[in-house]
Amino acid sequence: SLPIGPRGTYLSPVLDAGGSARWGAFELGLADDSAGSVVVDARSGDSAAPDAEWSPWTAVGGEPSCPSARYLQYRLTFVRGDDGNSPLVESTRLSYILANNAPTVSLETPTVAQAFRTKFDLKWKVSDPESDQVLTSISLKREGETEWRVLEPEIALGTDTYSLDPVAHKVEDGAYRLRLIVDDIAFNPTQPLQGQVISEPFWIDTTAPRAALPETLTEGDGLAFTLPVTDNHRVASVEWRLNDGPWRAAAAADGLFDSRLEQAAVNYRPIPAGEQTLHLRIKDVAGNETVLSQQVAGTP
Repeated sequence: SLPIGPRGTYLSPVLDAGGSARWGAFELGLADDSAGSVVVDARSGDSAAPDAEWSPWTAVGGEPSCPSARYLQYRLTFVRGDDGNSPLVESTRLSYILANNAPTVSLETPTVAQAFRTKFDLKWKVSDPESDQVLTSISLKREGETEWRVLEPEIALGTDTYSLDPVAHKVEDGAYRLRLIVDDIAFNPTQPLQGQVISEPFWIDTTAPRAALPETLTEGDGLAFTLPVTDNHRVASVEWRLNDGPWRAAAAADGLFDSRLEQAAVNYRPIPAGEQTLHLRIKDVAGNETVLSQQVAGTP
């Protein structure tokens, strides 16, 4: 109550919501015998002490019109009634809700330029400022195309892995990107936010390399031939051996196996006289493998 004068003011301590908040209803509890009236104003800001960056004082009509911020301060102006008695405030109550922050997601696999021929695990990591669990959707898009194909519209809360099977999901060979969208709607139905990540291009390659042995494989007492090799993505290695002997590396004609079209050169002498079985093993970077075998004859 007011000891003197027709008006008086009470300034509240600065209230700290602990983070950026949207301010809700302000309730004023008046005593039963309270007289006169109380005018309520409020202001908000993001510094612990009010300064020029805070919002101006605005009248509170049941709900503060202050901008969302971490801190709020209210002001009560007491006005005596016509009978000279003062208003008496017994309590105040202010509702607020912390602002939601969008979750973020990062991919651990696949990494750039990885190639897969069989089922592999997609792994990701989610960070949410409020520690909310999120729902995750996964989509796939082939390089050069515009439409995303949804693989899973909603993965269970708390899940951070997903197995992608090129055969089961009917994914053709080629370069692709994955998109993950994480959504915290399960914990924030009124103001849900999303985060997303799009992978670097990676390869699906379920097809083995292709090669056709040339008609002539020997020259004199040794092997001497060049083998054209084709793959849907990239040739990794070409090896050869005679009978059950050790595998030996063939040489790339250009010095390096690093493309889908390669020439593998084999020059080796001497080979044992008589009938021999030449085996060739061709691998691509996804791990697909082709083995060719052909009889050759070594000269005495």
